[in-house]
Amino acid sequence: MSADSAAEGRGGVTLTTLRPQGVAEAATVLAASFREAPNVVAAYPDETKRASALKPIFRTLLRDAVGFGGVNLAIHEGQTVGVAVWLPPGHVRMTWRRQLRAIPTLLRACSSAPRSFVRFAQLGGALDKRRPNEPHWYLVALGVRGALRGRGVGSGLLEAGTVRAERTHRSCYLETFSEANVRFYERHGFVVTGRGKEVILGGPPFWFMQRPPGSAQATNSSLKAVSSTSRSSEAPISRASSP
Repeated sequence: MSADSAAEGRGGVTLTTLRPQGVAEAATVLAASFREAPNVVAAYPDETKRASALKPIFRTLLRDAVGFGGVNLAIHEGQTVGVAVWLPPGHVRMTWRRQLRAIPTLLRACSSAPRSFVRFAQLGGALDKRRPNEPHWYLVALGVRGALRGRGVGSGLLEAGTVRAERTHRSCYLETFSEANVRFYERHGFVVTGRGKEVILGGPPFWFMQRPPGSAQATNSSLKAVSSTSRSSEAPISRASSP
């Protein structure tokens, strides 16, 4: 979808593409979704410092990603209720220019809890090293507002990204910290490539997952088979990459 396009999703939810003016609201949704994520809590055990750090971290992520056209929003009654951040093949790893642009906002995230920020950055760096070498679409983060979870919003956002990857004949890749999320992604054609590993000493376990191109037919069959139970297992994923 282009930045001007929108598609009707489930239950009156519209899917569209993030524009720069929507970054702040999207960052708020992601910050709330990841507030209790194991990887975030491990880096930021203090709840107040965690809350202060998450919004600037996600603003940095979104400002970097928005230019590539791969950030999808779910809109319900005029509000952003879900966000999926994808980075396209060839742009998954940040160049030094992108890193320099990110510094001012990240400094605000660092100032509230420098040690926690360093640990969070170390976790992100460790995950970066484990990504596939072949070109792929990377799902950096997927978050849905609490009131809308379990209503198909996460599935709609995920499908928008996998359909785009299918058109370009590329695989998709993600990390997640929850076994429940593993089952959710498996229904959308992802397979586990690394299971329950601590990527840094004392850090939370992660599952590494890929979705090979050509998975659409198997995914459609799987979604039909579990349609009666899909509401119970949707959850926001993975990490706020580097998050």
